[in-house]
Amino acid sequence: MAEEISKPLSAAQKVTMVSSGGSEVGAAKLAGEVLDIMTKLPSAVEKLTGVSISQVSLRKQIVCEKKRLAQVLNYLMFLSLTSQASGKTALVH
Repeated sequence: MAEEISKPLSAAQKVTMVSSGGSEVGAAKLAGEVLDIMTKLPSAVEKLTGVSISQVSLRKQIVCEKKRLAQVLNYLMFLSLTSQASGKTALVH
């Protein structure tokens, strides 16, 4: 999410920041504003769409883990079949 929020800044050739002197300035101020947006964004998206970003993110992570597990199981099955075909014994923990 931070990458998407900061993309417009990476395309900027110049950033001018104005401060009243009562807070941080420069890079610290800019980083703080990106973090502030990141903090407020999930709540705003949920209020506007009814979709919880954290739930969507969790579902995507579960799907990725399932795919990775399936790949590992397929590989173990392949090793087992190859070792059986060659007459060698495979030890899998």
